[in-house]
Amino acid sequence: NAWDAFWSNATAPNGAGLEDDYAQMWEAVAAYFNGNPGVVGFEIMNEPYPGALWPTVLGSTAFDAQNLTPF
Repeated sequence: NAWDAFWSNATAPNGAGLEDDYAQMWEAVAAYFNGNPGVVGFEIMNEPYPGALWPTVLGSTAFDAQNLTPF
């Protein structure tokens, strides 16, 4: 799964990790737009899928009941 490879920072064809390459790309984008008054911000990743980590991301129902519901 591509998302699992991404989240585990699997090695890309260039020898760097996928997440590392992604972060470097965003550094380049940020440097390019730095100081541009027409750019307020940018969305780094729209609705990322957690891959095989999905069950972990779902969290604990006890946490939801104790912490989120009262909130």
